[in-house]
Amino acid sequence: MTSPLAVKAQTAAAMLDMPPKDFMRLVECGALPPPVRIGKFERWRVEQLNAIIRGDAAKPDEGFEL
Repeated sequence: MTSPLAVKAQTAAAMLDMPPKDFMRLVECGALPPPVRIGKFERWRVEQLNAIIRGDAAKPDEGFEL
């Protein structure tokens, strides 16, 4: 079985162990990346989420607290 390249919001939130509502709030304020559009679907790149988890994609401290 292959790993997904992009996931829906609910799956992305689960990857970060948070409720979808909190995940979307972090997306809306720019702390997490926006989705990509694939046809009529919005999906989040798994590679971007993994980079955030590893700290490779972390933004400099802007006073934002999780």
